Amino acid sequence: EVSVKRVTVLGNREPSFRTGYTVTELTVELLDAKEKVVSKHPLTAAGDDSDFDLKLDKPATVRAVRLTLTKSESGPCALSELLVE
Repeated sequence: EVSVKRVTVLGNREPSFRTGYTVTELTVELLDAKEKVVSKHPLTAAGDDSDFDLKLDKPATVRAVRLTLTKSESGPCALSELLVE
């Protein structure tokens, strides 16, 4: 388990597929060692690169981060990176 204070998801950066493959909404769930949801955060993409940034008010002790993609421009979609601090 680790202490998490921020989760950043970078949007699609693939030059060949910039349009039509962007995730516009997702949910970040922070899970404990027993896979129980510690907190759940629906997010909307922001900025030119459609990034997601979750900053927690206080750090959470978690075992895993689960992303659920809830809305995209089309069926197939892409993300670039998941950063957990």
